[in-house]
Amino acid sequence: MEVIAYDPFLKEHPIARMTSLDELAAKADVISMHTPLTDDTRGMVNAALLAKMKDGVILINTGRGKCVVDADLAAALQSGKLRAYGTDVWPSDPPPADCPLLSAPNVIMAPHLGANSKENLGRIGDEVVLILKDFKA
Repeated sequence: MEVIAYDPFLKEHPIARMTSLDELAAKADVISMHTPLTDDTRGMVNAALLAKMKDGVILINTGRGKCVVDADLAAALQSGKLRAYGTDVWPSDPPPADCPLLSAPNVIMAPHLGANSKENLGRIGDEVVLILKDFKA
């Protein structure tokens, strides 16, 4: 496997070949995002970038929820352009009931566990139970 990466601030990396965002989109089979939210990254994965991607790409977002456009991702999942989307980040937590990704195919959602303390894990567990109760009802 060739590992390619895009980072506007990094010129080289010992494991990955650095490339442009457009080349990454065109060549990658799996894209794993670890992107901070800035003015430049807000909505960076949108219909225009998705159109540059290979058909059937898998996208994983563990950066920030607002770096993607949910409606554009949902449309790409519906069409098959995007094979699957995995995330633990949302524009808001929990995602709003009308978030298009909640009903899109091939979406894997996990809780964001960046603050993995004993106290926080207890709170997250309580939140997950409440969300599942609401979902079941």
